Amino acid sequence: IYLSTQHRYPRLCYHRGGKEPEGRYFGPYPSGHAVRESLNLLQKLFKVRQCDDHYFRNRSRPCLQYQIKRCSAPCVGNISDEAYQASVHYTQLLLEGNNEQVLDDLIIKMDQAAQALAYEEAAQYRDQIRALRHVQETQYVEGLEGNADVLGVAIGGGASVVNLLCVRQGRIVGSRNYPVKLGRQSGLGEGAVEGEGEGEGEEKKRAEALVLETFLPQFYIGGCMSAGRGSTDALSAVDMKRDIPDRIIVDTVVEGAQVLTQWLSEQVGRKVRLEAYVRTSKAAWLKMARLNALNYLESYLSSQRSIHARFSELQRALGFDEPPVRVECFDISHTAGQNTVASCVVFDHNGPLKSHYRRFNISDITPGDDYAAMEQALTRRYLNVKQGEEPIPDLLVIDGGKGQLSMAYRVLRELQLDQVTLIGVAKGPTRRLGMEDIFRVEWASGEAHLCDFDAYPLALHLIQHVRDEAHRFAVVGHRAKRARSAKQSGLEEIPGVGPKRRQQLLKHFGGLREVKRASARDLAKVTGISSSMAETIYNYLHQ
Repeated sequence: IYLSTQHRYPRLCYHRGGKEPEGRYFGPYPSGHAVRESLNLLQKLFKVRQCDDHYFRNRSRPCLQYQIKRCSAPCVGNISDEAYQASVHYTQLLLEGNNEQVLDDLIIKMDQAAQALAYEEAAQYRDQIRALRHVQETQYVEGLEGNADVLGVAIGGGASVVNLLCVRQGRIVGSRNYPVKLGRQSGLGEGAVEGEGEGEGEEKKRAEALVLETFLPQFYIGGCMSAGRGSTDALSAVDMKRDIPDRIIVDTVVEGAQVLTQWLSEQVGRKVRLEAYVRTSKAAWLKMARLNALNYLESYLSSQRSIHARFSELQRALGFDEPPVRVECFDISHTAGQNTVASCVVFDHNGPLKSHYRRFNISDITPGDDYAAMEQALTRRYLNVKQGEEPIPDLLVIDGGKGQLSMAYRVLRELQLDQVTLIGVAKGPTRRLGMEDIFRVEWASGEAHLCDFDAYPLALHLIQHVRDEAHRFAVVGHRAKRARSAKQSGLEEIPGVGPKRRQQLLKHFGGLREVKRASARDLAKVTGISSSMAETIYNYLHQ
């Protein structure tokens, strides 16, 4: 959160990036949602402007934010400099965590206004006090000062989760769950570690300590893979510019804690403590983090059981000897044949393998030819598979009917990948969701036969899930490509027309539409455009 304190009427706003503009910075926060929530609260409480400086300087009357009581309209002089600076002061105090000081000042001002018979002003202070009290109540626990990361652990079903509760300036500003995968050497089996007996309690503590010993160095030192690079259990490497708190609160003793805290203290230039077996307010935060981790773990395990059940039923539906390990699906997306993009998504027994997703920009085909687009995408993908760069899927799903399926069969046949089971998902006669037709190719004849999935609803749900994910991934890629195309002037691909000439053309004619309307003679009047170049531009724009 950025506060432009150098201005006469400071602006409060969301900020990403370096601390380049002069002013006060608060954060960083664990998520954009936490920032927006804080800004929304401050808007209601103190009405400090959040509009940019250009908008602020050009106002002649109050905007909608003033009308809905989210701004005091300093742009048109609706508030005195002293009153606005007081609002800015309270905003800073609240962001610094000095809630009680703000409350005390507001109570005094409310009493003074009431004694002066300024009841409307007193009512405004009263409303601010109520709102602040409500914020404190929703925090559940008061009394923890400063910054802290509170780590709760939940273990069960062969999985473990760490919930990171972010406390900044005495307030919870965000929470995030991290699945942690332990190796076989950890000694933790598939059963849940949740006993309450003396021996079972010790085993649980040992398991939690092992999870934290794995998580802490990965998260704070960044000695792990980036979450965007692969496995679902990988933890994001942490840039050391992130906000390292004064305290890291856990509920069990962790081996190597002293080495970790010493290293962190050296990095941030102040004392960082790792605290275990805490009491009072800290214990309440820790209980909340453990509950968050447990809820996430239960949801995660339920999802995993559902995925495993779907794969098992898919095995029976397709007559496999064992459940398929790797499922891939392709889809094509375009708008009237333009900006065609093909998507490939991958699923395994853990669900989507997003690091294995691929998009293919399709070129050199007749616009709108989905068969040619599918052929190009499949050929590019499975040439890599044939060369050993990607694993061979057990099941290939094509989003399309018999035409697309026939094209896929021909590509795989040419690449001699006949061990892949090939099915297509076509819209049924009614074209309604859930009424799709599933076709399977027989490798011997190349014919596609309609499959009956009525007895296997979970298998059908899995195929629909894979198909929908491929469609989503293709549409996202297509929209991004279309947006990039829309930003181009249309002159980029003309031979000999570089940035300076494009700028001269657009500046001379006032836009691309007028450039297209211009004759070759008019184009030649532009500085830097010769007669031959004008002919080239005219012919390109009118081909």
